[in-house]
Amino acid sequence: MPSRRQTLALAAAALLAPGAALAAAPPEALRRTLMSAVRRAVPSTAELKHPVLILDLGRLGFAGIALFADEDQTTFSGVTAMGPRAQIDTLPEVFEINGRFEMTVEAVLTVPDAAGSKAIVVLYSYYINGTGQAEGHAGYLYRWGGNEWLIDERATGKLAGVRNAAQARARLR
Repeated sequence: MPSRRQTLALAAAALLAPGAALAAAPPEALRRTLMSAVRRAVPSTAELKHPVLILDLGRLGFAGIALFADEDQTTFSGVTAMGPRAQIDTLPEVFEINGRFEMTVEAVLTVPDAAGSKAIVVLYSYYINGTGQAEGHAGYLYRWGGNEWLIDERATGKLAGVRNAAQARARLR
């Protein structure tokens, strides 16, 4: 019997991709392994910027992802745990200068990529400290490069001003 959280996640997945929700659920043992590994990889001094998730990355399999910030960090960092052995890989550092930007992770999703797997998209809002300007919105697209995560700068540029998953998917088509 799925937990309430799993049921809500499957319902959300069904709304975003009808018919794909049940296919996107990993076996329970793998889910527990990935969740545990990715949580252990987050530094003890860090605060999660988004709930830990399990993502279906297509041919790459399932991955746990944690986005976090250290005590004095105003941007975010991330780690993934992939495969049955829960291999830990870090996401590349964001381009924004720590201390200059206040970043809040708003959503994490996947989108198909040309290699037949799925890329990870992290949407966030940001404020440029000391400017008095309105909050902005943007995102990062991370692609698996074979042995590490890479920021796809071209796709990331398309995410400027994007506020939600529907807008992100439309821009990245």
